[in-house]
Amino acid sequence: MPLKKEFPADETNQRLKWLMVIRIILVTILLGSSATLELGFRAFPYPSFLYLIIAVTYLLSIFYAILINRIKRTKLLAEIQLSLDVLIATGVVYITGGIESWFPFTYLLIIIAGSIILYSRGGLLIASLSSILYGGVLVLQFYGILPITTDRHLVEIDYLYNLFIYITAFYFVSYLSGTLSERLKKTGERLKETDADLLDLRVFSDNVIKSLTSGLFTTDIYGRITFFNKTAEDITGWGIEEVRGKDISSIFSIDGTSIILNKSHNNIKDKTPNIQSFRFEEEFLRRDEKKLILGLRLSTLKDRNDVILGFIGIFQDLTKIKELEKEVKNKEKMAAIGELSSWMAHEIRNPLASLSGSIQVLRENLNPTERNIRLIEIALRETERLNLIVEDFLKYARPRPLSIELCDINKLIIDTILLLKNSKEFHDGIKINYFLNRDGVTIKNGKSEPNRIEIEAFVDPNQMKQVFWNLSINAVHAMPKGGELMIGSKIMTEDPNAIEITFIDTGVGIEKENLDFIFYPFYSTKEIGSGLGLAIAYRIIEEHKGRIKVDSEVGKGTTIRIYLPIGSPQSTVISL
Repeated sequence: MPLKKEFPADETNQRLKWLMVIRIILVTILLGSSATLELGFRAFPYPSFLYLIIAVTYLLSIFYAILINRIKRTKLLAEIQLSLDVLIATGVVYITGGIESWFPFTYLLIIIAGSIILYSRGGLLIASLSSILYGGVLVLQFYGILPITTDRHLVEIDYLYNLFIYITAFYFVSYLSGTLSERLKKTGERLKETDADLLDLRVFSDNVIKSLTSGLFTTDIYGRITFFNKTAEDITGWGIEEVRGKDISSIFSIDGTSIILNKSHNNIKDKTPNIQSFRFEEEFLRRDEKKLILGLRLSTLKDRNDVILGFIGIFQDLTKIKELEKEVKNKEKMAAIGELSSWMAHEIRNPLASLSGSIQVLRENLNPTERNIRLIEIALRETERLNLIVEDFLKYARPRPLSIELCDINKLIIDTILLLKNSKEFHDGIKINYFLNRDGVTIKNGKSEPNRIEIEAFVDPNQMKQVFWNLSINAVHAMPKGGELMIGSKIMTEDPNAIEITFIDTGVGIEKENLDFIFYPFYSTKEIGSGLGLAIAYRIIEEHKGRIKVDSEVGKGTTIRIYLPIGSPQSTVISL
């Protein structure tokens, strides 16, 4: 529904108030000065009557002021006021000499007021009443009924001419002022409608700009920011008052922006008619130092005459989209690697089994020397190690079907921590802390009972333990000189149907250029291990319709976040 601007319900009321003010001013100036100077009163025996009219006018104005906010029929009140004004004007004309009075022009003022307040109808009504009363005064003066004396000898034609001139003036002024008032009324109504339409359009455009999910900014032709919408403030972290007047390149730090602004500005100076729009996808540093990837399109801002006023930019935060694209590409690469490697593992496993069996037969049927026995044992041990690597890899390449059941994720974490503490990889330099949270309640390092703070989800418990174990072992290997491993779990606030599980270590960290490859099979930066731990963890999380994300900084440590749907992976997809 369009938003309409509120206008006063009764404009007559407001006009009547102005009439009262103007009436008091005119009476005070005109009649007051006449009374003071005693102009035109020598022929009239009762000049003090003028003071009475002034007093009556003031009293009536006070009375009108009391009634104006109490009477709903303001048009009737206006008609009464204007009629009484005509009577007062007639009284002034009578006591100031009748045909020789200086004040018949007051009728014209009242007629104009009537046209303004009551439009053509009111002006015609007041003109008719003024004509009747003024004509009546002159007729009664001519026949000597009213005791008005004159300094000149006036005949009948003088009275008729005077009456004709004023009555004609009354109706002529009534017609002009009424017509003008009607036109002003219609113009005012059109202006109100236009104003309301403009307000609707402005509100609509404001709502559109506020509802945009993209950042929007405008600049002048020199690239200085003139507007920033709310989404632009949210994405960049900068407020409109902070960026207004600044060069757009100083905010976005996108190299191409300066080039385009300079190039476009040169084209403007050269009066080039068409300037292309340009699009960028580059890294952006928010005010809080958080890195984003923005997609920004910059184009010229023109008026309806195609005069270039500046530039307009629309941009979106593509960080999550780029992360998802990167994840999809990794999945495609890993799927291809997995298929190829599965075939290779199968081809390696068969001759490896034959080789191991043959060596064992040779060891039993021959009488080798002590030195040869040691060589045979080394060969058997290495073939066994290769066999374990192949088995681990087949777990990655050909995972067994999930055995889904409702599990307490926190209990699986506690079980993994207990297993880790009793493993040969664990040493005294490692400190393990866990923060298991649900609905604002947190247990820390077993100080509360884990089963009192469950986070349940449909997962394969054995495979999920394998994930937790692989990530924990990786963290321990990343801290050969000791450190702290922090494990946390919580239900996500932005998606109540998802769980976030974090593994944070204070180890050596991972080089930025290596982060894209850590989930590839056989890729490892460690001296020990097969390079399959993270690959298997990634595959299991993928089978559960979850996501895994890694952030790392060399020398400070690594954070791995797992996002899992609470429901069954066959029916639930995580929405992050």
